[in-house]
Amino acid sequence: AQLHGHVAESYISKAENLSAYLLSVLNDILDMSRIEAGKVELAQKPIDLTALAEKLRDLFQKNVEAKGIAFSVEMQDFDVRYVIGDELRLSQVLVNFLSNAQKFTSQGEIKVIFRQLLREADKVSIMIRVHDTGAGMDPNFLNRIFLPFEQESADTAKQHGGSGLGMAITDNLVRLMGGEIVVESMPGKGSDFTVYLTLPIASEEEAALDSDEKTMEPD
Repeated sequence: AQLHGHVAESYISKAENLSAYLLSVLNDILDMSRIEAGKVELAQKPIDLTALAEKLRDLFQKNVEAKGIAFSVEMQDFDVRYVIGDELRLSQVLVNFLSNAQKFTSQGEIKVIFRQLLREADKVSIMIRVHDTGAGMDPNFLNRIFLPFEQESADTAKQHGGSGLGMAITDNLVRLMGGEIVVESMPGKGSDFTVYLTLPIASEEEAALDSDEKTMEPD
């Protein structure tokens, strides 16, 4: 009876994992369809960059360090804390980069760097980089990395799953934000995924209103 119980648990676990995988693929396809149809509208609300960095730390640090990999999040050269944009979509981009870094890194480090580049008038340019010391990618694949359904090899799809849409979606989202993604990678040396954005600076009133709204949200 105990053996049958373990078998049943194994089947349930596999079914749950498969369901989660299929749901993620379906969500990716729906996201891509909405982007291609021009139906994605970006929110224009205050983003607390410091809080966003901490959220990424909370999401990934424990699991990454459990693999014996160093994890860090750095804020560099900032005198602006609040900008205007779509925090959910920006988070989606960064979480995709970090998920891939976690999948393909077995030793070394994963580092997230937020850096303020240029501030002029009411806008600020920022760089957000996800650096890893993972498997890296073949230079030939970098030319195709943002194409829908592209993965580096059949082995990649078999070992790590995924729809092959994640990078296409992130590229499209960043373009919608008026920014760009730069990818640097070498096989065996790791990868850097860098987002460059120029966003409006939130006024003190907008930032205060955002803080008040979050304070009033239920736990």
